[in-house]
Amino acid sequence: MMNTANTNTVYLLTGAAGFLGSNICRQLIERGDSVRAFVLNNDQAVKYIPEDVEIFEGNLCSPEDCM
Repeated sequence: MMNTANTNTVYLLTGAAGFLGSNICRQLIERGDSVRAFVLNNDQAVKYIPEDVEIFEGNLCSPEDCM
């Protein structure tokens, strides 16, 4: 089902390379939402994130990575 209520919504998902996060990404994409994934630098699990997701690498504990 496509999300027609607000097509400008972009979700930033932390932990998107994990088991739950990758499934949440898939569900959001399937319903028509835009998703950005925030993952740790060099995280090998990014291969589990759906292709339609924009990936940002960084660490939430680093203020420079969150800007």
